[in-house]
Amino acid sequence: VCARHLIAEPCSTTAGAALVDGVMPLGDSSKVQRLDGDITSVSAFLSFYSGSSRSLVPDGKMFFTTDPTGHQEKTKEQGMTLSAMEVTVHSARHLPGTFDQRCFGLQVSPTSLSYSDFFVNENLINVMFPESETLLKKALGAAVVLPFDYIVRSVTKKREGATISGGNQGVQGVASGVHGDYTLNGAPRRLEQLGMAPKANDLRVRSLSVDEVARAKSGRYCFVNLWR
Repeated sequence: VCARHLIAEPCSTTAGAALVDGVMPLGDSSKVQRLDGDITSVSAFLSFYSGSSRSLVPDGKMFFTTDPTGHQEKTKEQGMTLSAMEVTVHSARHLPGTFDQRCFGLQVSPTSLSYSDFFVNENLINVMFPESETLLKKALGAAVVLPFDYIVRSVTKKREGATISGGNQGVQGVASGVHGDYTLNGAPRRLEQLGMAPKANDLRVRSLSVDEVARAKSGRYCFVNLWR
């Protein structure tokens, strides 16, 4: 349903912005594990929630907000008690199982965009979105795919304060806060919103039809983060 994260360059060699303000330290490069030339695991520092609130649905005790440009530093937040922990991140690229079983999949799907093309809104909407629709329909067997948002991540451009040409999105750095994008009641609400007129920060080119929303509710739908 969603093609959201676009990586314009490798970002594992530098510190990244935390989910709510700050910069995370680098992991220990001496702990990188390889097998037959492939990286199998790396050390990394990630921010984990360490507060007392435990709920699968919003309870009004914890939230954070971002401005329409997507910049996440110094955002408004409440109850976001985070602790940095050094963890080992393992590669899931070659693990057996389907997307449904793992909620993760690796697909070979070359893009026609060049590096510089990723920083132009028109290219992302007119080229990347259709490419994403084709990829997700093939990979997931989805009848309907609606790309509705994107984030371009580039450490270099982030440091330069770059924005997407032709759009109001700011280029982002590395996201190091462990999080879920949707809650048990947030996902159905988002589905309803995708059937309404786009809002100021929506990047989709169309809305879901009444029939498409009804079919999703009575059948099956999912929100997919597609990383290019």
